[in-house]
Amino acid sequence: MSDLSRKVIAEIERRKLKPTPVFVFLARRAVFWCLAGVSVLIGGLAVAFGLFALTDWRATGGRGVDEMAFDDAAIMLPFAAVIFLVLAAASAALSFAKTKRGYRISFTRAAVMAVLAAALTGLALHAASIGSAVDANLRRNISAYRDYVHIPYAEWSQPEQGKLGGAALRMVNAHLVKLRDFQGREWLVDIADAEVSFDETPVEEGDIAVRGRVTGPGAFKATHVDPFD
Repeated sequence: MSDLSRKVIAEIERRKLKPTPVFVFLARRAVFWCLAGVSVLIGGLAVAFGLFALTDWRATGGRGVDEMAFDDAAIMLPFAAVIFLVLAAASAALSFAKTKRGYRISFTRAAVMAVLAAALTGLALHAASIGSAVDANLRRNISAYRDYVHIPYAEWSQPEQGKLGGAALRMVNAHLVKLRDFQGREWLVDIADAEVSFDETPVEEGDIAVRGRVTGPGAFKATHVDPFD
């Protein structure tokens, strides 16, 4: 026996070291794989929720970002989903690095792989309507989300039911406003007898919500004019 072997054995005996059971290594490896998988799933949920937010926004009359007020755009664009995706990808990459062969792949490459895996997972979850389920759960349980994230485009896109919303483009005269609704249609809105809840002109206000009735093709008679929010 070589001197090195004797020193190693002596050190083991001194420290009273014992072999670690194989199942401990397997359990540790499984934990890191599970963490990586959960991180990818969380990233997938973020992607699914972001896709739902965008498609729902468009389906309910959302306009192009360049046509929106900054606060509306900041609320509707799923920045939070992007942040969660980045964090989930980083977590998945770190967890993968702790697996048996994870050290062979750089952190950057592992993170890119995690993002791709989360994106594919998110597409599948979106197809299964998981994003809308997340949205419904948030609306049900978080009042701030329900009150401030939802922009009621659909509610104010019902002129036949007396609700018309959109951007006030110009004043045709003192009592007639040209308005473009959230579907891009243009209306002439008569506000002569309407109760207006703000001091500036509708054009200065920007987006407005009008109650009243349709009086003809592209014509609307207003009873109430309020800021759209």
